[in-house]
Amino acid sequence: MPKDKTFDVKMKTISAGPEGSFGIGKVKPCSTKAEAEALITGGFAERVTAKAAWPTSEKAVTGPEETRKALIAKVEAAKVEAAKVEARANMTVVEAINMLDPANAEHRTDDGKPKVTAIESILGRQISAADRDMAWEQISKSTD
Repeated sequence: MPKDKTFDVKMKTISAGPEGSFGIGKVKPCSTKAEAEALITGGFAERVTAKAAWPTSEKAVTGPEETRKALIAKVEAAKVEAAKVEARANMTVVEAINMLDPANAEHRTDDGKPKVTAIESILGRQISAADRDMAWEQISKSTD
């Protein structure tokens, strides 16, 4: 697909399909705006912004104070990202199942259970079918 006809998103989860696999933080080209928006709305990706042009009339960093501020901003951004990763690592299988789109057939097995791979894409880690089954049973009991 031509580069100018794609809608790039930065993955927050692992994505795999016929177009290839894209790990967390990797840019995935989407062929339609609707595909990109679905990934963003679902919390699986974020919009990729165009790189700002380098300033032509002034320096991007003019001195030590600006350099210090820029580094502090980067550290703060890294802390926020680390907190997000930690929150996902601490997320339970039940919470991940509840985040799945019930209308999306790709998230469910033929018998209606959530697919392990769909749960893993949210959690960012591997789980077993037994883990899924225990969580699914817990959810099923709470909705009865």
